[in-house]
Amino acid sequence: KALANMCDFFFAQSSALGYEKRCVLAVVWAAVGRGGEIAFTQWDGVRWNVDQEHLVMDWGEVKKGVQYLMTFHPDATDWRIDVLHAIACYVLCQDGGFKASATPEES
Repeated sequence: KALANMCDFFFAQSSALGYEKRCVLAVVWAAVGRGGEIAFTQWDGVRWNVDQEHLVMDWGEVKKGVQYLMTFHPDATDWRIDVLHAIACYVLCQDGGFKASATPEES
């Protein structure tokens, strides 16, 4: 409930920064709290798995020097914490300067 309330607070700000904060919070929660690694995610590796209906991205643990696939699934119980909804809002509602870019040169 606390997570949903925080996500709702950021979404209600109707600002690019609010959407970004909600997205980060939802992704970190969905990734079982591995917060440091989200900063190193390359969006060009993100893809939709049609057969299993989930989002897949390369997820690296910098301190351990390993990289593996991380999957993100829709959350039908509450749209406020749904990682796919949060990512879509973040990408679509930016003020022009996308931080979620395909390559490091575009960020």
